[in-house]
Amino acid sequence: MPRDYKKRAATKAALKRKSPVWHWWLAGLILIGFVAILYWLTQQAAQPTISVIPAEQKPRPKPQVKPPSPAPHKPRFEFYNTLPKQEIRVPSGSERPREIAPEPVPAKPAIPQPEPQNVRYKVQIGSYTRTTDAEKLRAELAFLGVETRIQAVTLHKTQQKHYRVIAGPYQGKQQVQNLRRQLRANGYPEVLVLTQR
Repeated sequence: MPRDYKKRAATKAALKRKSPVWHWWLAGLILIGFVAILYWLTQQAAQPTISVIPAEQKPRPKPQVKPPSPAPHKPRFEFYNTLPKQEIRVPSGSERPREIAPEPVPAKPAIPQPEPQNVRYKVQIGSYTRTTDAEKLRAELAFLGVETRIQAVTLHKTQQKHYRVIAGPYQGKQQVQNLRRQLRANGYPEVLVLTQR
């Protein structure tokens, strides 16, 4: 009887094409092992190496020598020390600044001259750019018993308007001197005396 070789050859080829399951398992294990080794190597490279020195070879600690204490620091500039001693108190917004009157210079005794006739004096106590400031000064002076008025003046150079607080007119120098003394006693600065004929 004749044999059918064709069928037999087909089964051998089919067997050759099929690989066993254990081959796949082995390839997977090798791949997982390779990845694990790579991971372990990267972790070893990231960790610092610690060397262990035997007890006999350990270096002895050097005795600690205290450094000499530095000399006290001398500032390069003296104004750090002198400026706080020259501090000037600045008044707050509610206080009125007080000016210190200069000390009178001893003058030569003047020969009294007779006062000219028909001369009237006005005293300018303050000059402000705002009317509210001038009104405030006028009210303060009214409490002292000094009669004043406000005069608006435009300056020629700057064309700026100023409001002058003026007292007077007074007939003699004695009245002006009395007013100046009263203002100085209450802390008001020097005033300007204007003459009018």
